[in-house]
Amino acid sequence: MRLIDGHVIAFIWDFDGVIVHTPHEKAWAIASQVYGAGGFNHEFYRRYVSGRPRLEGDRLILELLGVYEKRNITTEADKERLLKELTNYKNRIYLSLIKRGEFKVNWDAVKFIIKAKRQGSSTYVCGLTTSYVMRHTLTPLLLSFLSWFLSLPIMWL
Repeated sequence: MRLIDGHVIAFIWDFDGVIVHTPHEKAWAIASQVYGAGGFNHEFYRRYVSGRPRLEGDRLILELLGVYEKRNITTEADKERLLKELTNYKNRIYLSLIKRGEFKVNWDAVKFIIKAKRQGSSTYVCGLTTSYVMRHTLTPLLLSFLSWFLSLPIMWL
Protein backbone atom coordinates (compact mmCIF):
# COMPACT_ATOMS: atom_id res chain seq x y z
CA MET A 1 0.00 0.00 0.00
CA ARG A 2 1.38 3.39 -0.97
CA LEU A 3 1.28 6.28 1.48
CA ILE A 4 1.94 9.95 0.83
CA ASP A 5 2.12 12.10 3.96
CA GLY A 6 0.33 9.33 5.86
CA HIS A 7 -2.55 9.05 3.35
CA VAL A 8 -3.36 5.91 1.40
CA ILE A 9 -3.20 6.39 -2.37
CA ALA A 10 -5.93 4.37 -4.07
CA PHE A 11 -7.84 4.33 -7.34
CA ILE A 12 -11.32 2.97 -8.02
CA TRP A 13 -11.85 2.43 -11.73
CA ASP A 14 -15.27 2.32 -13.34
CA PHE A 15 -15.18 -0.49 -15.83
CA ASP A 16 -18.00 0.48 -18.20
CA GLY A 17 -17.07 3.62 -20.09
CA VAL A 18 -13.62 4.15 -18.55
CA ILE A 19 -11.61 0.93 -18.85
CA VAL A 20 -13.80 -0.33 -21.68
CA HIS A 21 -15.72 1.98 -24.02
CA THR A 22 -19.12 0.37 -24.53
CA PRO A 23 -21.88 1.22 -27.03
CA HIS A 24 -24.45 2.75 -24.66
CA GLU A 25 -24.84 5.91 -26.70
CA LYS A 26 -25.29 3.99 -29.93
CA ALA A 27 -27.90 1.72 -28.33
CA TRP A 28 -29.78 4.76 -27.03
CA ALA A 29 -29.64 6.45 -30.42
CA ILE A 30 -31.18 3.40 -32.09
CA ALA A 31 -33.85 2.95 -29.41
CA SER A 32 -34.69 6.66 -29.39
CA GLN A 33 -35.18 6.70 -33.14
CA VAL A 34 -37.47 3.65 -33.01
CA TYR A 35 -39.55 5.24 -30.23
CA GLY A 36 -39.83 8.57 -32.04
CA ALA A 37 -37.57 10.59 -29.76
CA GLY A 38 -36.47 13.11 -32.38
CA GLY A 39 -33.54 15.25 -31.35
CA PHE A 40 -31.49 12.54 -29.66
CA ASN A 41 -27.87 13.33 -30.48
CA HIS A 42 -24.44 13.26 -28.84
CA GLU A 43 -25.00 16.52 -26.96
CA PHE A 44 -28.35 15.34 -25.59
CA TYR A 45 -26.79 12.03 -24.53
CA ARG A 46 -23.90 13.74 -22.72
CA ARG A 47 -26.15 16.27 -21.01
CA TYR A 48 -29.16 14.16 -19.99
CA VAL A 49 -28.32 10.44 -20.16
CA SER A 50 -24.63 9.68 -19.68
CA GLY A 51 -23.58 9.23 -16.08
CA ARG A 52 -27.11 9.18 -14.69
CA PRO A 53 -28.97 6.24 -13.22
CA ARG A 54 -30.48 4.36 -16.16
CA LEU A 55 -34.15 5.03 -15.48
CA GLU A 56 -33.48 8.72 -14.88
CA GLY A 57 -31.81 9.07 -18.29
CA ASP A 58 -34.54 7.02 -19.93
CA ARG A 59 -37.25 9.18 -18.40
CA LEU A 60 -35.52 12.35 -19.62
CA ILE A 61 -35.44 10.97 -23.17
CA LEU A 62 -39.17 10.31 -23.08
CA GLU A 63 -40.03 13.62 -21.42
CA LEU A 64 -37.64 16.11 -23.00
CA LEU A 65 -37.87 14.69 -26.52
CA GLY A 66 -41.66 14.66 -26.40
CA VAL A 67 -42.34 10.95 -26.71
CA TYR A 68 -45.04 10.94 -24.02
CA GLU A 69 -46.72 13.88 -25.70
CA LYS A 70 -46.47 12.44 -29.23
CA ARG A 71 -48.06 9.21 -28.01
CA ASN A 72 -50.66 11.07 -25.94
CA ILE A 73 -49.53 9.32 -22.77
CA THR A 74 -50.67 11.20 -19.68
CA THR A 75 -51.13 8.73 -16.81
CA GLU A 76 -48.23 7.81 -14.56
CA ALA A 77 -48.98 4.10 -15.05
CA ASP A 78 -48.76 4.43 -18.85
CA LYS A 79 -45.59 6.52 -18.57
CA GLU A 80 -44.02 3.88 -16.37
CA ARG A 81 -45.02 1.10 -18.79
CA LEU A 82 -43.45 2.94 -21.74
CA LEU A 83 -40.35 3.74 -19.69
CA LYS A 84 -39.81 0.04 -18.89
CA GLU A 85 -40.54 -0.94 -22.48
CA LEU A 86 -37.99 1.55 -23.86
CA THR A 87 -35.39 0.53 -21.28
CA ASN A 88 -35.77 -3.17 -22.08
CA TYR A 89 -35.58 -2.46 -25.81
CA LYS A 90 -32.42 -0.39 -25.37
CA ASN A 91 -30.87 -3.19 -23.26
CA ARG A 92 -31.56 -5.76 -26.01
CA ILE A 93 -29.87 -3.48 -28.54
CA TYR A 94 -26.94 -2.96 -26.19
CA LEU A 95 -26.54 -6.71 -25.69
CA SER A 96 -26.54 -7.33 -29.43
CA LEU A 97 -23.90 -4.63 -29.97
CA ILE A 98 -21.69 -6.10 -27.22
CA LYS A 99 -22.09 -9.61 -28.64
CA ARG A 100 -21.01 -8.26 -32.04
CA GLY A 101 -17.86 -6.94 -30.41
CA GLU A 102 -18.74 -3.25 -30.52
CA PHE A 103 -16.62 -2.19 -27.56
CA LYS A 104 -13.02 -1.08 -27.17
CA VAL A 105 -10.56 -1.60 -24.36
CA ASN A 106 -9.08 1.70 -23.25
CA TRP A 107 -5.47 0.57 -23.23
CA ASP A 108 -4.27 3.98 -21.98
CA ALA A 109 -6.30 3.42 -18.81
CA VAL A 110 -4.95 -0.13 -18.53
CA LYS A 111 -1.37 1.18 -18.83
CA PHE A 112 -2.07 3.80 -16.15
CA ILE A 113 -3.49 1.15 -13.83
CA ILE A 114 -0.42 -1.02 -14.32
CA LYS A 115 1.87 1.95 -13.58
CA ALA A 116 -0.12 2.88 -10.45
CA LYS A 117 0.00 -0.72 -9.19
CA ARG A 118 3.75 -0.92 -9.78
CA GLN A 119 4.15 2.23 -7.68
CA GLY A 120 2.22 0.63 -4.82
CA SER A 121 -1.18 2.31 -5.18
CA SER A 122 -4.25 0.36 -4.17
CA THR A 123 -6.43 -0.13 -7.24
CA TYR A 124 -9.90 -1.60 -7.73
CA VAL A 125 -12.21 -2.14 -10.68
CA CYS A 126 -15.88 -1.55 -10.07
CA GLY A 127 -19.00 -2.13 -12.10
CA LEU A 128 -21.59 0.48 -11.21
CA THR A 129 -24.31 -1.36 -13.08
CA THR A 130 -25.38 -4.58 -11.42
CA SER A 131 -28.06 -5.37 -13.95
CA TYR A 132 -28.48 -8.27 -16.32
CA VAL A 133 -26.76 -6.22 -19.00
CA MET A 134 -23.48 -6.06 -17.09
CA ARG A 135 -23.54 -9.51 -15.53
CA HIS A 136 -24.71 -11.63 -18.49
CA THR A 137 -22.86 -10.32 -21.53
CA LEU A 138 -19.31 -10.31 -22.74
CA THR A 139 -18.73 -7.30 -20.51
CA PRO A 140 -18.28 -9.31 -17.27
CA LEU A 141 -16.02 -11.76 -19.09
CA LEU A 142 -13.83 -8.86 -20.18
CA LEU A 143 -14.03 -7.40 -16.68
CA SER A 144 -12.90 -10.71 -15.19
CA PHE A 145 -10.05 -10.96 -17.70
CA LEU A 146 -8.84 -7.43 -17.00
CA SER A 147 -9.19 -7.98 -13.26
CA TRP A 148 -7.09 -11.14 -13.55
CA PHE A 149 -4.61 -9.51 -15.96
CA LEU A 150 -4.15 -6.51 -13.70
CA SER A 151 -4.58 -8.46 -10.44
CA LEU A 152 -7.37 -6.12 -9.39
CA PRO A 153 -10.29 -6.99 -7.14
CA ILE A 154 -13.77 -6.46 -8.62
CA MET A 155 -16.41 -4.49 -6.72
CA TRP A 156 -20.04 -4.51 -7.90
CA LEU A 157 -21.62 -1.35 -6.53
